[in-house]
Amino acid sequence: HILLIVGQTGSGKSLTMSQMILSGMFNKSPKDIQFAFYDPTRVEYLEYKNSPFLMKDIMCHTEELEEHLIELTDILDKRMKQLVDTKTIDIERYNKYARENDLEQLPYIITVIDEIAVPSCESPEIQEQLVRIMQNSRSVGIYFIIGTQTPNRNVINGTLKANIPNRIAMKVFGKKESMITIDEVGAEQLNGRGEMIYKDADG
Repeated sequence: HILLIVGQTGSGKSLTMSQMILSGMFNKSPKDIQFAFYDPTRVEYLEYKNSPFLMKDIMCHTEELEEHLIELTDILDKRMKQLVDTKTIDIERYNKYARENDLEQLPYIITVIDEIAVPSCESPEIQEQLVRIMQNSRSVGIYFIIGTQTPNRNVINGTLKANIPNRIAMKVFGKKESMITIDEVGAEQLNGRGEMIYKDADG
């Protein structure tokens, strides 16, 4: 439910992220899944500008991402209460209950952060906000896809990294970047163009 994707220019990172987004849109309806995009370059996600899958306008500034994370915190709290009130333990069981009782179902919310380095540098507390949400987000259907070209410890601190069990390393600049991403060397030797090393909580 939380995925980190790291790769230098030409590694295939942006294309891989786009394929994941399109797959979600192809297989689900806007009632099932909603996306929020943070794109500081203002070029990656323009084609989705008028999509019914968007829960809000594409975010380009750090302040907009901060406001979005506050909104997500409120949504998380509301959804947790809904689970308690209906005696369900996750979004799938809640939506089953909703269908059976003529209630509105909850869509999955996927926030795509195209480059985490920009907000991490401009507002270090953003990583703390992300961690607070991530620790309880899976059960209520709040997911993240986070990308970066520069996986240093300022961009992805230890606490944030510990809360991201699923990681994709595409070709990176060196051994240090590979270690930060997947806790082992090797990603620096990849060929690029989509070749990757994938790790999840099981190894």
